Amino acid sequence: MYIEHYFPQQSKDEVEMMVEKLKESFLEMLSEETWIDEKTKEQAREKALAMRQFVGYNPDIFNQTAISIKYSTLDIPQNLSSWEVDVRVGKWLADNAYQTLFEKNVLGDFEFLASDVNAYYLPSQNTIAILAGILQSPYFNATQSRSQNFGGIGTIIGHEITHGFDDYGSQFDANGNKRNWWNKATFSNFQTKTQCFVGEYGVQKVENLTLRVDGYKTLGENIADNGGFRAALKAFQKLLRTNQGGSRPSAPELQKYTPLQIFFMSYAYNWCAISRPSYLLDSVPEDSHSPNRIRVNTVISNQPEFEQLFNCPKNSKMLDNPKCTLW
Repeated sequence: MYIEHYFPQQSKDEVEMMVEKLKESFLEMLSEETWIDEKTKEQAREKALAMRQFVGYNPDIFNQTAISIKYSTLDIPQNLSSWEVDVRVGKWLADNAYQTLFEKNVLGDFEFLASDVNAYYLPSQNTIAILAGILQSPYFNATQSRSQNFGGIGTIIGHEITHGFDDYGSQFDANGNKRNWWNKATFSNFQTKTQCFVGEYGVQKVENLTLRVDGYKTLGENIADNGGFRAALKAFQKLLRTNQGGSRPSAPELQKYTPLQIFFMSYAYNWCAISRPSYLLDSVPEDSHSPNRIRVNTVISNQPEFEQLFNCPKNSKMLDNPKCTLW
């Protein structure tokens, strides 16, 4: 019922198109990199091409036979209280989880909750999952402009793709096996470029606190944020050049902006939030993600297009950061 009401086929088709465009743009970015030797680049290309994707939900939810088999061992008499139902379902879930310990892993099994407002990359399966729960406004809406969708969910899709090539995901090959497939000199270049992000994020104070971001703890997410943004921007720019960027949004307040400006603003809108100082003091030291404000401003300031698009003055603080790039 959730899928039928909140995630129609039109939305699924649009997001699957976006995933393909993002993968194409990432492959183009990869081919343009000069710091990678050809053998490592080819293996990275194979990994990107082999990356599986789940969009929205498990297709088996519309397969009545599969559903009947899955829930055949779940028995809930009508006279149970809601508490008893919860207990019985919980036990059934625990029993199923235990049973999987004795079964062979099946590559490609969908193990996510469709209503989860999240997206994932699984290194051991080389798989991304973009769930129906996050494929809603403000991240995505099939009826809004592609500048909004690519700046919104597009950068998140790119983020998950890039996780396959961050400091952790890069340790796994195209088949999800953990092994070293990097040329020694290329890996040294990789480490040098990632140190730029460590330094760039590590010097930043968290709003008005004395706390600073841990550039090492947040490295993987920062790589994914920056690479994902660049992949989404590249994909959207290509659509604009081929007149597939879509019409401008109908919202009057956005009419004065160009599609590329709206793309940047939509990315920022993804992470728009107000956090109490007490929350930041507790969460920042433990979180692998940078705080939202830094997550937005640092990624945007790393983009050479930003200064021109928004006519930034030369003394703008947004231009102080080093222009760190990996992918």
